[in-house]
Formats: sequence, structure tokens, C-alpha cells
Amino acid sequence: MAGTTYDLRAHVLDDDGETVRESFSLGYPSPLGNAQSIDKFWAFLQPYMEAEDGVERTWHHLKENTGYLVPVDNRREGWRWSIARSFMLGAHWPYLQLLFSPFLGLNALGRMLAMRTSKIPQWPEEVERANPVEPDDPYRLTWRDNGPLGWWELYWPLLCTVIGVGAFVGALGWIVSGLWR
Repeated sequence: MAGTTYDLRAHVLDDDGETVRESFSLGYPSPLGNAQSIDKFWAFLQPYMEAEDGVERTWHHLKENTGYLVPVDNRREGWRWSIARSFMLGAHWPYLQLLFSPFLGLNALGRMLAMRTSKIPQWPEEVERANPVEPDDPYRLTWRDNGPLGWWELYWPLLCTVIGVGAFVGALGWIVSGLWR
């Protein structure tokens, strides 16, 4: 289905059991996810919450299989990550990143705008109080554990963004100038 995205959401309902008071997404299992990927995503999250060794197993999986953790803990995603995330789907194909740079570059700009106009995600105070995370928790895994973004993760996508947005603006200007001739 074109235009359909799938994500896992949690809702806090009002006393009537129908009105959604608050809602948040647990994220997308993949950029091109489908209904089956949501089931797999839930199957990944469920042991974390229910299995005896769920926290340890999940921590090891994330530590070994996740390239980068997005830095959104008590902050907005910065412009570097907006660009990096927009181009990550094609990370293994730099020539495709360049080819699709007008679209990916505009996506990065839109992502930056969305981050600037959205509130910073926060757990409710009662959740924070009930579930404090100790600073020396051995299973704490945050964006600070990421390695640095290098040429292919940041600077190449940044260059592609400049080229892509420039090409889009140039093409748009060329089309518009043709209307006034």
C-alpha cells in the first residue's frame, strides 16, 4: 500500500476508555516496514519486558547489531543527525545517495523543521520516579556510546544534501523562469 507506514504506538486513555489523552510511538521497525515487521518488532520488545534475562538479551542485541543510537534523550535531534538519518537507508550505496540527493536532502530539511517544531519527548514524572536509571547501570546504552560520525556517515550526506537541495532549487528556478518568457 503506497503511503502507508507502520509503527508501534502506545496510548494513554481517558477514564471513558476511548478518548486518547496522550500517545507516543515506540518507533518504526524499519524505514520500509510493513504489518509483519511490526509483529517482529513487538516480538523483540516483549522479552525485554517479560523474560527473566530480557534486559540483558536486549542490551546485547542492541550493542552488537545497532549501528547508531539517535541522540534524542532529553534533547532534540540536531541537524547532523537529521542529515545522517535521512541518508542512512542508502549508506552502502553512496552513488545512490548522490542520485537521490534532491529527495533525501529535502527530507533532511523537513526533518530539521519537524525537530525544531516538535516538543522534546519526555517520560511522565511518575514513570521517571517509579523507574530511575542509575548512572552506573551496566545495561545503560545511549547515543553517547556511538562512535563518531565520519566521512561516509556525515560529510558525504552533507555534501549530497547541498548538491541535492541546490539541484532542486535550480530546477525549480529554471521551470519558473520558463513560465515568464
